[in-house]
Amino acid sequence: MAGTWKLIPNQSLASIDTMLLLTDGTVIAHQSNSPNWHRLTPNSSGSYENGTWSSIAPMPPNPAISAANGGPTYGPLFFGSAVLKDGTLLVIGGEYNTGISCDLAAATLYDPVTNSWTNLTTPAGWTNVGDVPLCVMPDGRVLLGNIENNQTAFFDPTTKAY
Repeated sequence: MAGTWKLIPNQSLASIDTMLLLTDGTVIAHQSNSPNWHRLTPNSSGSYENGTWSSIAPMPPNPAISAANGGPTYGPLFFGSAVLKDGTLLVIGGEYNTGISCDLAAATLYDPVTNSWTNLTTPAGWTNVGDVPLCVMPDGRVLLGNIENNQTAFFDPTTKAY
């Protein structure tokens, strides 16, 4: 089926790099090189074209990010992300934190119901996570690949452990 592109008349004023469809039908969008996120809510007819933008809670400071890498602010440009089966959003790793060239060993989880973030650990022994490849498995776990070698890890959203 062929489709067509349309401009959304009510566009976010932010520079957006990543957009994800949440399980509630809203779209959240990351503002480049910042901890800020925005939400596109469709109108009552389900139209995103006529939807409205709002801000959501920014990602919290993460003590795992050194000052040399722009920390504790967590504001990556490139990162791994996935909407999990329970509707939460996993954000992990990152490159170019707040415009500084680096690879991060940081992770956080967004709960759209409470509009809040929770910092997480990263896989033990990984010196950075960077722009991590990841995949949500059928059982709900997330498979992560190390960008520096052939290591992999599973993140279990239920236990918040690797």
